[in-house]
Amino acid sequence: MLVYLGKRITMSLLILLGVTFVTFFLTFMMPADPVAMIAGRNSTAAIRAQIRTQLGLDQPLPVQYASYVGRLATGDFGRSYARKTDVGELIWSRLPATLLLMLGAIVAELLIGIPAGIYAASRRGTLRDRAVMTLSFAGVSAPQFVVALSLLYVFAFWLKWLPLGGYGTFAHLILPSLTLGIAGGGWYSRMMRSSMADVLRQDYIRTARAKGVPEWRVLLRHGLRN
Repeated sequence: MLVYLGKRITMSLLILLGVTFVTFFLTFMMPADPVAMIAGRNSTAAIRAQIRTQLGLDQPLPVQYASYVGRLATGDFGRSYARKTDVGELIWSRLPATLLLMLGAIVAELLIGIPAGIYAASRRGTLRDRAVMTLSFAGVSAPQFVVALSLLYVFAFWLKWLPLGGYGTFAHLILPSLTLGIAGGGWYSRMMRSSMADVLRQDYIRTARAKGVPEWRVLLRHGLRN
């Protein structure tokens, strides 16, 4: 177990290192000069050279990359010159809302996908099954910005059940969570249908039905658990 855990941690670190390598060197392929963006249009060559020295941009690329990774390892994400503040502070200020949205999206996709998959599997081969699978395919395929605008128009602008924007209450979380959860819910429903369809063909399911067990109990207790 410890060997497996060590391998997984090592692979994760190597992947993170690869991401830092790609993102670092992609910045040097961009035509824009960060020094010119920081100094402004009316800056002199001396000011630009001073900024370049302060940022370490006059050093070789391997040295810059090593310094970049070292700062990341200590939690120093640099400074946003557009927002005039540290990047770490920007991340921490948005982290609670991001985690809350992530949790809401996971709950939404499970609440959509699991019941839809069970319903389709219990009616396998029928028109209802095909309708659910068509909707799940549409949910997976639809661009999220289209889903978001549609939900905003119907539930916020037209029906006025939910707020158009903002943050801080449960009502503000519903539409963003649904927007992210619909795609995952479509995927979960297809996977759940496939798994449930295999389980519902097993002998013990047939035996439970022959014993007179209610269908909902067959699906939830015997089928879903397995």
